[in-house]
Amino acid sequence: MKKYLFLFTVLICVSINGNAQNFQKTYDITGGADGRGIATQQTSDGGFIIGGETGPGVSDFYIIKTNSSGVVTWNKTFGGGDDDDIFDIHQTTDAGYFMSGSTKSFGAGLNDIYAIKIDGSGNIVWSSTYGGASNEAGTSSIQTSDGGYIITGWTTSFGSGGLDLYVVKLSSTGALQWSRTVGGASDEMGMSVYQTSDGGYVIAGSTTSFGTSSSKDVYVVKLNSSGSLQWTKTYGGSGSDGGGSIKQTTDGGFIIGATTNGLELALIKTDGNGVLQWNKIYTETGCGGNSIACVVQTSDGGYAFSGNIVNCVAGAQNISLIKTDASGTIQWSKAYGGASGEFTHASMQQTGDGGFIITGDTKTLAASGSWDVYLIKTDASGNSGCHQSNVVFNESSPTLIVNSGGGQNNGGTKTTSSTIVTTPLTTLTPICIFFPGEGQGVKEIQSITNIKLYPNPSVNQNVTININANSPFDSNIELNDMYGRKVYEKNEKIN
Repeated sequence: MKKYLFLFTVLICVSINGNAQNFQKTYDITGGADGRGIATQQTSDGGFIIGGETGPGVSDFYIIKTNSSGVVTWNKTFGGGDDDDIFDIHQTTDAGYFMSGSTKSFGAGLNDIYAIKIDGSGNIVWSSTYGGASNEAGTSSIQTSDGGYIITGWTTSFGSGGLDLYVVKLSSTGALQWSRTVGGASDEMGMSVYQTSDGGYVIAGSTTSFGTSSSKDVYVVKLNSSGSLQWTKTYGGSGSDGGGSIKQTTDGGFIIGATTNGLELALIKTDGNGVLQWNKIYTETGCGGNSIACVVQTSDGGYAFSGNIVNCVAGAQNISLIKTDASGTIQWSKAYGGASGEFTHASMQQTGDGGFIITGDTKTLAASGSWDVYLIKTDASGNSGCHQSNVVFNESSPTLIVNSGGGQNNGGTKTTSSTIVTTPLTTLTPICIFFPGEGQGVKEIQSITNIKLYPNPSVNQNVTININANSPFDSNIELNDMYGRKVYEKNEKIN
């Protein structure tokens, strides 16, 4: 049925939140140009932090903080007059946030690693750059047990070859404590870093200097807490293979998410010394062109990994989420998006309720026809409410050849950047929401297009909200002005 609400306010946007735990939402962060969602994490208050970037043209770090329903609580951009690209963001132990990436706006070279520490409201605590006269990028970072930070990526300023895997260790205030390069005569890149239970670090990436392939192999590097090299391993076959994500598992070993043969998703499980225990390749039936983004060990001892697939159902590239048991056997697999394309970069997490949060980019669901930031919250079975399909994969366990290789060098300097901070307008579009049904598990409300607000925009006028629902539900209706300020809130029973 219809509900009518009247109020006097300024330019209005609306979000309708029921008792929703799972949803899909998009965020237009550029006013019609391309925006990208690079990394996300559930925060200690139950909400989410999203690290994205603006584009095309000059890019900036773009941070969105939401509540548990994905509604924006604040947003900020950080950067300078040239390209600044974010790769990772994490909540810190002081309830602030740490983000890393690359910058052309500041630093000593063409591109430098860029690190920014902000407080819980998005205010800068410090920002610094790290690198040499040529190019560096920081692709993955974590806060370390001593309160500092470690960043991995690649460098052309230091090391042995064209690109070398690069590791930078910082104090809690951003002071450079040590930096290391690992590599050979060709190219190595670090794509994921994780602190291990012994206080050291493990990094996954790719190598063309070592291994079996004439193109590229998965590369894993283990350092102690001081950055000294303990061991390296390569994993590969006859095709091009690269490691995109690594985590330590509860048995002290490691799970590696990789892309193999240039277009297939793969998991590699090793012991604590990098000795191969098992590996699986997941090939989509009838389609290809897939890549892995992130892997996690789940609370049941299995694994979940996100990536990008060419979805045979949608006929376009979509975001995928695959859940396996502890041996890598698929339990379920989903794809999210539609016919115009979606992409996820480097981030997925299991949430406190057993579900999953993923961010990326969508063109199918974008408000303006360009690319918008895309946030997907699922339940423990991968259900988010709409724009999803089941995907069939074939599993195989081909022979992997394991080798070692890589020397170590030091290198790196620090400079302090003059980061510019702005607070732009972010337009949120709820795509779909799951509401608990009474004795029926989960019900899906139809698309948000069934909610109409008019007139919109409105200045000092009565505003009517028309909600057509296919089943009763309890809702919380919240209206915000163009600056994100709450101007009206009311709990309503929609019949």
